[in-house]
Amino acid sequence: LHVTNDKLQKLSNFKEDMTDMMVHDLKNPISAIISLPEEMSQHEQRQITDYSAYAMLNLVMNILDVQKYQDSNLKLHKLEQNIMELWQNAISQLKYLAEQKNIEIQYEPNIEIHTIADKELIARVLVNVLSNALKYTRNNGKVTLHAEETKQNYLKITIEDNGYGISEEHLQSIFTKYQQVGEKMSNSTGLGLTFCKIAIEAHGGEIGIESELNIGTKLWFTLPNTQLISTKSKATDENTILVFDNVNELKVFLPLFKETEVYQISDQERIFETIKTNGQGNESWVKALHNSVINCNEKQYKELLDVLEKA
Repeated sequence: LHVTNDKLQKLSNFKEDMTDMMVHDLKNPISAIISLPEEMSQHEQRQITDYSAYAMLNLVMNILDVQKYQDSNLKLHKLEQNIMELWQNAISQLKYLAEQKNIEIQYEPNIEIHTIADKELIARVLVNVLSNALKYTRNNGKVTLHAEETKQNYLKITIEDNGYGISEEHLQSIFTKYQQVGEKMSNSTGLGLTFCKIAIEAHGGEIGIESELNIGTKLWFTLPNTQLISTKSKATDENTILVFDNVNELKVFLPLFKETEVYQISDQERIFETIKTNGQGNESWVKALHNSVINCNEKQYKELLDVLEKA
């Protein structure tokens, strides 16, 4: 009876702790929406509500899917995907958090990454990993995505931050359900990384993590059936026609683009958001430049800036 009672007490405490964690994870985005200052612009309010809504949806999906996928085989719907487009989507969901902490998001290789994968699952893996990196990186820090081919048709993607880091004793259980990621942050369910492990292994890949306290963290995963494609310049293609409806208005943004490198995606997105707000987001030059940023094509990026400057 004593042993049974002890087990029941531990289970009760566990359920209570889990409830506290989930409530805490949901409380912050809900409070952010409720507490929107009236003096904020509609654009700023939309940023906060979008970020908060994505955060809540991702948490709920992680809770539901981790249990579902651990109890049954994960069925994949594989199609060819461009990893950089999924990475760009993850940034768009989390750019408010990056801006608030002034964290620079970079992408190193000048390549396109094509893989056969389940779009929804890999997109959520990137959101979970980037979300953790941003949360545990100090203000004015940096998060970088690296990509390299490790063996035939396999790609290794690493998301590196210079944040708080994780002690070695916690690394062993980092992908275990309901484990907290870092020591310096408040309690969290930790289901995001558990989901990542399930999704990557279902694709036939591996996932791992390296970290040092006060130095930073590198979380990596591999995917099979991957092809690295060197990006080609489209700006000088004789078949490419760039039309400027409002060339003088676009030239106002030229100095801003020249001050940023093509891999500084978060900074670039702020500029593109302003252009879109001004009603110029559909111009062919803007679309071509945005494509060069998504693909981190530095050559194309610079050529497009020259095209605008000479127009």
